[in-house]
Amino acid sequence: MDLLRGFRQLQVLGETGNYRKAAARLGMTHSALSQSIARLEQHYGVSLFVRGKRGTVPTAIGRRLLSSTSIALSEMERAERDLVQMRDSGSGSIVIGADSNLSETLLAPVLIELMQHKPDVRIRVLTCNWADSVEALNDKRIDLYVGLPPEQRDTNISWRELPLAPPLPLCRITHPLAQKSVVLPSEVIEYPVLAGDVPDWMLEDIRKGWPDQFRTISEFRSVFLTAHDMGLVRQLLLSTDSVAVVSPLLFRLTGNSDQIKALPVVNYPLRGSVTGVVARLRELPLLPVADDLIDRICTMAESAHSRYRASQKVEPSVESVEEVEVVD
Repeated sequence: MDLLRGFRQLQVLGETGNYRKAAARLGMTHSALSQSIARLEQHYGVSLFVRGKRGTVPTAIGRRLLSSTSIALSEMERAERDLVQMRDSGSGSIVIGADSNLSETLLAPVLIELMQHKPDVRIRVLTCNWADSVEALNDKRIDLYVGLPPEQRDTNISWRELPLAPPLPLCRITHPLAQKSVVLPSEVIEYPVLAGDVPDWMLEDIRKGWPDQFRTISEFRSVFLTAHDMGLVRQLLLSTDSVAVVSPLLFRLTGNSDQIKALPVVNYPLRGSVTGVVARLRELPLLPVADDLIDRICTMAESAHSRYRASQKVEPSVESVEEVEVVD
């Protein structure tokens, strides 16, 4: 039988103490209600009501069931109201796993826009890099992952690719290399080199441009001071003679773009685009607001990448951060 409907009938009978009144309130016949309560008693194998001088009253077991029924029905009604509101207003709760490489430059602007248009949405953002993304999604600790893809992509997860402008070698404008028209890779590694935590496939793409300098990924990775906190990378670059391979947008967002310069490094290979992803469990339906968020992320990434490519056609020799429109 339909237990939820039976519980509702049980509750009304308990409130009225009368089959006729309860049936009228429920919009059913006295006989239909009597049969329904009898089926409920048969289901549990106990008597739930007895007829007495004061009307129909619950037994001790009936009172216990009524107590739980009242709570359960109240929660179900609240859940139904929430579901209607979430469907109609686009509200709800989303947990996002955010790769620090994209948190400030891509995810933050999207969330600002979303929160301005849909303030009822509850958002929680957890730091989650490419190495942790698959486990976090499979364990349902996050609903979405936004960042760089891992080396191996789990088939249980849907990976929607994002075109991203590549990170560039940057230094502060007072750096010893800042005035050079051509910079060799060997000159770059004379200084501390900063980067966000990135997967091996990205490092390999860079290493291929400098095969004489680095023979293996491990050797290349040992050159970098890597950090999950891009704010730390930004502060170190602005305050030391380090070089950072990151997005110039990290500095434009904080008003520091006039303090740094993109270095014209010979054979620097990342000039076209790199791949980012928005990932979700393939078989797990998301709230409409989460699907909307995915679309917003993809639209913003594609728009920013198009602006970057257009700027490269106008000025292919990158001399200054102000000449490049990028997202990473």
